[in-house]
Amino acid sequence: MAGVERTEAIPILMFQKTPCYGTCPAYNATFYSNGKVYYEGLRYAPLQDTATFYLSGQQLHTLQKQLKDLKYTSLDDSYLSPYTDLPSSYFTFYQNGMEAKRVKHQRGGPDALQQFVTYLEGEVARLATEKNR
Repeated sequence: MAGVERTEAIPILMFQKTPCYGTCPAYNATFYSNGKVYYEGLRYAPLQDTATFYLSGQQLHTLQKQLKDLKYTSLDDSYLSPYTDLPSSYFTFYQNGMEAKRVKHQRGGPDALQQFVTYLEGEVARLATEKNR
């Protein structure tokens, strides 16, 4: 982006989706404080490649608000399912560039966490689809 100055990229969140026994998308997406998103599409992902995306200022603000509203430090370390074929979502939350909390989610948990999963899945799919055009 010409004319846009990017600040240092400090990680704020790594979001990982693991495969299932079917066609669940598997990918990693690391979000940075300057709006950069480093993406690795693994299996059945909207983009099966590595790519770098940039969130707009508004998108970055929305992500930061979602993170604040989630209150991730109060989350349990895992929300598991008794079913073995479900994909997992892994969240690695960072504070000041250092890992602060890691959460494994398969199903259940607080409404805020479930909404956050849906939000991130949609955001990553949108970014990957736009890049794939």
